[in-house]
Amino acid sequence: MRFPMTNAKKSNISTVFSAVSLLLGGYLYLEWTSIGFPDGYVSDFDRARQILYPIGMILSTAFAISFARMGRKPWVETNQKKILSCLLLFLGMIVFFVTLLFFLSVKLDHGQGG
Repeated sequence: MRFPMTNAKKSNISTVFSAVSLLLGGYLYLEWTSIGFPDGYVSDFDRARQILYPIGMILSTAFAISFARMGRKPWVETNQKKILSCLLLFLGMIVFFVTLLFFLSVKLDHGQGG
């Protein structure tokens, strides 16, 4: 059974999500390189981010590669399910990381002083 979406539209959707994944990985890289204070002090929250950001960068790059590869395959029902499941996993990863960073920012020391 064919769906009304053409291969060109599917390729565009996959390209957009691949670009979003790469942009997220680039943002995490920029945040990761700017961790810490100029005097060299690294707070507890910064130590936690030093662990989480590389993991997020690796996962974002993996999702970008998978979206780009899925955009090249023919648009059949099984591929549509794979793209949808990959998209849901990607959005779930974003929600998980945002929630975890919010929790850590509330519970850990930022080095703000007294």
